Amino acid sequence: MIFFKKYSLLFLLLLLLFVLDIALGSVFIPIKKIISCFWDSENTTDHIILFDFRLPKALTAVGAGAALAVAGMLMQTFFRNPLAGPYVLGVNAVSSLFVAVFMMSSGALGVFFRAWGVPLVSALGALAGLLLIMLVAKKIYKQAYILLIGMMIGFIAGAWQSVLEYFANAQHLKNFVLWNLASLSYLTQGHLVFFFLILCLCFIACFLLIKSLNALLLGDEQARLLGVNIGFVKNAILVLVAVLSGVTTAYCGPIGFVGLALPHVVRIFLKTTHHLHQLIGNIIGGSCFLLLCDILSNLPFFEAVLPINVITSLFGAPFVLWLLLKKNHS
Repeated sequence: MIFFKKYSLLFLLLLLLFVLDIALGSVFIPIKKIISCFWDSENTTDHIILFDFRLPKALTAVGAGAALAVAGMLMQTFFRNPLAGPYVLGVNAVSSLFVAVFMMSSGALGVFFRAWGVPLVSALGALAGLLLIMLVAKKIYKQAYILLIGMMIGFIAGAWQSVLEYFANAQHLKNFVLWNLASLSYLTQGHLVFFFLILCLCFIACFLLIKSLNALLLGDEQARLLGVNIGFVKNAILVLVAVLSGVTTAYCGPIGFVGLALPHVVRIFLKTTHHLHQLIGNIIGGSCFLLLCDILSNLPFFEAVLPINVITSLFGAPFVLWLLLKKNHS
């Protein structure tokens, strides 16, 4: 009953933020006009703004926020480390490097497969980054060292990315820089269907792994005694995180701090480590957080739309700093 009330609050917050996100902006659309646009097929200015720009952007925020929050939760369970996340461990950096190689390469192949190639390459890059971190984790048992090595991998990937940027032609460089700033406006209506199909399949797989994820919190040996196939579960987590973070990074750019901060916020709010509640909470909470960031990036008193990464960093970085200080104090 307690969890039902908390889920209800989160869901109401999600609905409120979703409506605000499609209503606010350079042009304010009243709620009555938003409702009328769904029933009236006339191509008015409000109708075009709503269905061609704001609604796809809001849906992207819902999907991307949920995907990154769930990916962060999975990685923190995998490493049993509260500071684990695709951004901190260099996974996003490796994914960005793969996309940089793809987008800055010349030739017909890169142009022809640009629409579907970027998500695939980004997912492969995220998987490569995760496998590299996993190899390190097998040889080094101190979690602080694993995090530091992950950060170094991110710096190395960033350095090679800078080399590619230096030698790239102007048009390829411009395309990659715009992608790298991160935006929720890249997805078209056609890509949204594919995007949400992939996310739904990943979330269903996460629900099927609930018992195994709960067992992993007890440690590998205890989980093995409970009958959990450790190798299969860890490989499944790797694939799920790679797809969730890779596809989201491909379509929206590298969005930071969502996967790192949101699992902690949900854990504090729900006051449980059970992965069923954690998964539901992160899906709804991640969506709420990115919708809020999108609203703040599009407020009318800003002359231009701020990159989504700026807003997520302004919220996420202070929270992680507070978390570190709180852990150190305790």
